[in-house]
Amino acid sequence: MALDEDGVSSPRLRPVEVARRGGLLGLPGVVLLGVTTVSIADHGDREDFLALVGGLGLFGGILLVIAGGPVKPSAVLRNVSWPGLPCVSRGAGRAGR
Repeated sequence: MALDEDGVSSPRLRPVEVARRGGLLGLPGVVLLGVTTVSIADHGDREDFLALVGGLGLFGGILLVIAGGPVKPSAVLRNVSWPGLPCVSRGAGRAGR
């Protein structure tokens, strides 16, 4: 996708396309969660598992709100610099970055 002069991705995403993509990407997770939940025999353990998964989802949702959107690990890792090591950013030293 290209960016226009205002920095907005073009072509813009349509809600139907976003919902379709979210459904397709979320479906394997729902199937995995369902199969795992059914395979846990003890009711108390099943409740604990679902509470853990729900808590992790809530934590991830809070991080999305704080970060202002999804964080792409590859973009983060490209710009990591450790003390004593040079920055590994591809654009290091270029003007405008």
